[in-house]
Amino acid sequence: MGVSLEIIGGPRTGDVIELSAGEAVRFGRGSAADYPLPQDPQLSSLHFEIAFDGSDCTICDLKSTNGTFVDNRQIRRQTLANAQEINAGQSRFRVVIEDDAALRRRVVQMLAQAQPLYAILDAARTPAIAEILNETTERFESLYEGESAAHLGACAPYLVRLPERSRLLRRLVRQGWGQAWGVYLVSDVPFEGIRKHLRHFLKIKGEDGEHYYFRFYDPRVLRVFLPACTPEQDAEFFGPVRSYIVERGRGLGAKVFSSGVGQGEPVTGRFG
Repeated sequence: MGVSLEIIGGPRTGDVIELSAGEAVRFGRGSAADYPLPQDPQLSSLHFEIAFDGSDCTICDLKSTNGTFVDNRQIRRQTLANAQEINAGQSRFRVVIEDDAALRRRVVQMLAQAQPLYAILDAARTPAIAEILNETTERFESLYEGESAAHLGACAPYLVRLPERSRLLRRLVRQGWGQAWGVYLVSDVPFEGIRKHLRHFLKIKGEDGEHYYFRFYDPRVLRVFLPACTPEQDAEFFGPVRSYIVERGRGLGAKVFSSGVGQGEPVTGRFG
């Protein structure tokens, strides 16, 4: 299940906040808030908290001065439902609660619009990836070459082209989204060009002078690596890539990273 808040009124209209299972987010005007809204003078420093335990989403007023309202009724604590609206200060929020199937449909729709779209799939994650690739008619190729490609085929990263109406895309999202099967990217460069670019990053040189495999195609790695890049690293890693798209975890949407930004945007943003 996925939970997010869409800000539909107030200073930060258009923002989307996604919650992970087990996460609690405090909203308010002050810097101690997990999601501060200093532009809203009617909010208390810590105004309300929303918590998601994986099944239920609850809101709790944090003894705010002006109160917290759900569907125009003042609350102290309440379990939230899909499409309910929260009013706090000058800000209005819409609650979006989606089951896994609905979330995956949304992800497929957004990815299909992000063209030209590629995926890098990590065959080491599960034998299902090799089985799926063997059945597809889409173009794919290992990022390894020579002996490495021959001996490490069962655990290699594979570059795959995903056209807009690709059945493979729907299958990958349905079976693998949230399972760290790989990452997606948008590039105008043809298949061979993007493969050549990505191969530069398969190994990196450590501080000890040794070379190590760099699993940049693991979304858990990439979503930590990209925000930490220097401008020089960012320019080198992106190169001809317009955007990298990574999952946020099981059932929790995606982030889009663009060159020079250094911070992922929620899946509801535009790709490319």
